[in-house]
Amino acid sequence: MATKQTDTFLVTPFDRKLDVSSTVLLIILWLVAIATFLYSPFIIPIHYNYKGVIDGYGSKWTILLLPLISTLIFFGITVLIKRPHLLNYSIKITPENRDKQFAIACRMLRMLKLSTILVFLFITVITFLHIKKLASGLGWVLLPLVVFLVVVPVVVQLRQSFINK
Repeated sequence: MATKQTDTFLVTPFDRKLDVSSTVLLIILWLVAIATFLYSPFIIPIHYNYKGVIDGYGSKWTILLLPLISTLIFFGITVLIKRPHLLNYSIKITPENRDKQFAIACRMLRMLKLSTILVFLFITVITFLHIKKLASGLGWVLLPLVVFLVVVPVVVQLRQSFINK
């Protein structure tokens, strides 16, 4: 069976892979953050400008904020996925399109959850590499990465939503 009925909308094998990937990456994010914390001096880079150049330093305790925020986002989106009727939709939800629209919205949320964790993991890894003198900042790649990881899933799912009215 390719899909499973959960509440009133479909959860596909791809959706389950997104959920498992998010969980695994969140665990990796915590491990990297804890390793960074344990092997860091008291002062570490905590902010980067739009070019990826370090422009702020602070306590090494701040490195634990990224996995903490990711965890809150992870659980918040996970709860929201179970309540897709609370979301705003760009088209009118009818009994005929309800399940499909809910599935599309939940897929978008799963992709955004994964994207958020990936961005925070990237920042944490680069911070760790900087502390170990293996990198000098985030570089130019962060801004395009964030735009790609956040905007593309939203645009793709909105397109899906309009196609499947």
